[in-house]
Amino acid sequence: MKDEFGAITLQSRIQVSMILLVIFSLFFVGIVTLYFFQNQYKNYHNNRLFKKVDVVVKDLGYILAESVKSDDANAFQVLLEENIKELTEIHSVDLNVFNIQGNLLVSSQSDIFKRGLISNKMNSEAFYNLFFLNKSKYFHDEKIGNLAFLSAYQPLKSKEGKLLGYLNFPYYGREKNLKEDISYFIITIINVYLLMIMAASILAILLSRSITYSLFLITENLKQVQFGKINLPIKWEVKDEIGLLIQEYNRMINELETSADLLAKSEREIAWREMAKQVAHEIKNPLTPMKLSIQHLQRALYEKRDDVNELTEKVTGRLIEQIDILSDIASAFSDFAKMPSDNFEQINLTKILKSSAELFNDPGKNDIILSFPSEPFIVFGDKNQLTRVFNNILKNAIQAIPEGRIGFIEIDLSTKDNFYKISIKDNGVGISNDQKDRIFVPNFTTKNSGSGLGLAMSKNIIEKIGGSISFVSAENEGTIFTILIPSKNEMTKK
Repeated sequence: MKDEFGAITLQSRIQVSMILLVIFSLFFVGIVTLYFFQNQYKNYHNNRLFKKVDVVVKDLGYILAESVKSDDANAFQVLLEENIKELTEIHSVDLNVFNIQGNLLVSSQSDIFKRGLISNKMNSEAFYNLFFLNKSKYFHDEKIGNLAFLSAYQPLKSKEGKLLGYLNFPYYGREKNLKEDISYFIITIINVYLLMIMAASILAILLSRSITYSLFLITENLKQVQFGKINLPIKWEVKDEIGLLIQEYNRMINELETSADLLAKSEREIAWREMAKQVAHEIKNPLTPMKLSIQHLQRALYEKRDDVNELTEKVTGRLIEQIDILSDIASAFSDFAKMPSDNFEQINLTKILKSSAELFNDPGKNDIILSFPSEPFIVFGDKNQLTRVFNNILKNAIQAIPEGRIGFIEIDLSTKDNFYKISIKDNGVGISNDQKDRIFVPNFTTKNSGSGLGLAMSKNIIEKIGGSISFVSAENEGTIFTILIPSKNEMTKK
């Protein structure tokens, strides 16, 4: 079983590990049991053979003591031939008798020797141990072809203690019985082990599921953890290692909730600080043209110009328009989400541009040149917001003109595909290459004063109505801001 990433799951690893452990343990136990079984089997039959040898030797000793003189070899052989069959039938054992030189005298399985399957000579190791080392018994593993068997040897002595020969007891049936018993044993133990492996597999599955269920429970809860949301703790009654893990998880979500509250509070404080900067910037934008307009009016009054009444009417109209903008900003400040509020409507783009140009136009110092078509350009947007955009760019253009240089600002209005294109070109100091990438970044400014929010705000306002704003600039030559605003027909399609 694999997870969604193709890796073997923990549950599968636990199951496989437990089953392999059981199989290895059973295999090891089986090998040890088989080895122990073979040794016990051999020891059992060896002891059994020992007892038979003792009984046969005792019975044969009685026969020899009663019927044969100790120095009559021929009579000894005849007596053996007469009694060997009876002895082997009574004790269910094969018997070979060798003389003191190690040559065969009598055998209950004489055909084996006659056919040459086994030598008529006594086993050399047995002869050496009994004759030279004077051992009372000797047991030795021998083979006839592929048949392995246990062979027991013991000296045969007369009543007076004279050596008459050597008795040999080959035990042919032990290996055959051992193989049969081992076969039965292996079949039995395999059946038992199969049942045990099946039981161990079922136990491994149940145990692994029990272990991994808690991990699955934690995983599912971790998937649902959301910063700033209510995360429910996991209930776990058992005080084990999993319980400690769940306890740490519950502690983590408590700390996460606390951190979320602190972060939310910090974000609100930062947002209000940014809002204060933006509001200050929004207020300063109308104040500059208002100040210029009043200065123009003061100069006209001082010079007692003939058009002072007409100029007064224009100035008061502009001031009222800018005061309305300030009023909107002040009203929207109480609601952060609506600052500044959007009030989309059909707007005469040409009229707004002309109004902004008249506010900032200062003949002889900062001349603003307009290049407009005769027909009005109608767009959908917020009049106050677009006014702030143009006022901000014109103000920046005027502030970019260095001391001692007469400012020339060209405003060009044209069409491009389904957009209206506004180009505002100045002959100021321009923007350096290392500052170009940050012009629209909030709080970045190229001036010694200012909040750095004006162009960021302007970009946001233009993009909200489906337009775009860009610029090209050369140091000490000037800057051209280009604004594309969708036409009324294009906005209607959208």
